[in-house]
Amino acid sequence: MIILYNPKIERKGKQRLPKSLLALAAVLKDDYVIIDGNLNDNAYESILHHINNNEPPHFLGVTVMGGPSLKRAYEDCKRIKKQIPDLTIIWGGYFPTIFPDCVVNSDFVDFVIRGQGEFTQLELIDACKNGKSFSNIDGLSYKENGEIKHNRPRTLVSLDLLPRYPYEAVDVNKYLVPTFLGNRTISHSSSIGCPYRCNFCGVVNMYNSHWLAESAERTANTITLLKDSYLIDAVEFHDSNFFVSEARTVEFCDRVAGLNISWFGEGRIDTLLKYSYETWLKMKKGGCRMIYLGAESGSDEILQRMDKGLTTQQTVDLNKRCKSYGIIPYFFFVVGNPYDPEKDIRESIDFIYHLKKDNPSCEILLCLYTPIPLPGMYEDAVSCGFKYPDTLEEWVSERWENFDERHNPQTLWLKPHHKRLVENFGLVLGARYPTITERISLPYRRFLKMLGSWRYHLRFFHMPIELKLAFKYLYHQRQNTSITNYSLGNVGAGFKPAPTITIWKR
Repeated sequence: MIILYNPKIERKGKQRLPKSLLALAAVLKDDYVIIDGNLNDNAYESILHHINNNEPPHFLGVTVMGGPSLKRAYEDCKRIKKQIPDLTIIWGGYFPTIFPDCVVNSDFVDFVIRGQGEFTQLELIDACKNGKSFSNIDGLSYKENGEIKHNRPRTLVSLDLLPRYPYEAVDVNKYLVPTFLGNRTISHSSSIGCPYRCNFCGVVNMYNSHWLAESAERTANTITLLKDSYLIDAVEFHDSNFFVSEARTVEFCDRVAGLNISWFGEGRIDTLLKYSYETWLKMKKGGCRMIYLGAESGSDEILQRMDKGLTTQQTVDLNKRCKSYGIIPYFFFVVGNPYDPEKDIRESIDFIYHLKKDNPSCEILLCLYTPIPLPGMYEDAVSCGFKYPDTLEEWVSERWENFDERHNPQTLWLKPHHKRLVENFGLVLGARYPTITERISLPYRRFLKMLGSWRYHLRFFHMPIELKLAFKYLYHQRQNTSITNYSLGNVGAGFKPAPTITIWKR
């Protein structure tokens, strides 16, 4: 029995389809079960139930992000391994790919699958069953005779050569949630990786600057199938870079234009600036409602240090272009870098004012910079005394759990007043321009604007107590009425201002 486990990371009502597990399940030849902690409050007991009621050998495959996902994976796997020592536990996903040594060094994870895992998984299961050597399995990390082994990376496989997700393996209707896009929104990934090398982005480590995509025909056929089978009306494309190929974008939009589907995807600013007038019209007609974009900083100097390959003027230009086509740009900013955090934060705030003046409908997400082990700003962080943990025990300690949740970043260059400035500005911005991604009643939206406008126009961000209370009330209203959305935009999950990305995602 092969058990594929997704540790809880979202609250109920925000759960998204466990696409990584569905991708793994699609190629399996053995019996398997998918257990999603986001829906199953008794995931640990469910795992034990399937082990105790099926014939060995048993394999537990876990997809692991940082933060809450890591902590739950750590706690559950350690308990299960202690109770069933013969169980083979395999971790994959962003965290194990970036930090394989500390995962393999634990006393309860047997193997790490790095990067794209479908065929690594198949070869590993076969080797375990038949006593074969692990040394020729690409993309695998493990410990042998006390020594950590990292096999060579696996060559990426075209998504068109892989089976479709086995949607029948999960209750799809439980993953259809109301968002600003529609009432029955599903998530899908039509590509993996990204061809660029931004030195603050974990996707680089995961796929080494490669990008592989489904054909437009296959993606459109999948969306058509989901609409016919589950009556979806919206799609969140969770690709790291959906818009790499203009030809693919055009063909996809042509194929779905008559489906009445709303969707968003993530893209590069400089890439989309090269798109033709006709392509933008097709995107609008094809249902594109929002594009997630990495603006990253209001400083051209910092953009260079990030290896972003972008200028602030290009962000200004794309902001205006999106406005002209009625497509909402959602700009990410990664502020507080180790080189000059004060300058970076203040220049980014000034730049956001510029963007909002040009296009009030643009959305903004502020993120605190987190070091990624790549050449560039990471070296600046290390020179400031930054060091990642060496063990899983330290990673799940209170100190580093706070780091993952961004309550207390372990970044020596980022002072308390920097964090307060980012948080307070995020609150003021979120009140003056309540995000479209949050289902807020019109009267309360107007109330927030009234509270935030004077602070926004005076640039007075000090002690916004009234805004904290207003967002706290709104948060409780959302909890009581089960209102859901994909992203809380300017004010973040739990209405904490200035939400921050985790290093495993961007």
